[in-house]
Amino acid sequence: PERGVKAISKIPLFGYINDIAIGPKARFCIAAVGQEPRLGRWERIAKSKNRFAIIQLRSDDEKELDDVDDSNDVDDSNDVDDSND
Repeated sequence: PERGVKAISKIPLFGYINDIAIGPKARFCIAAVGQEPRLGRWERIAKSKNRFAIIQLRSDDEKELDDVDDSNDVDDSNDVDDSND
């Protein structure tokens, strides 16, 4: 199998992406967008605004499928086989 990072979509954000956080179960992403890079003032995008961008990664339909999959994940390791009694 081929390894690496592959772009599956593009999200238009104007400015420097200074931080990214992924929400629980990867349903959304929060990106900190700024006029300047976080670690220095080498350049500046004056028309950009310092803000947070909330990006939906998965829809509610996909959430429902995950909930069904999670409910089917039953740990059978503690079950005792009583058929030999």
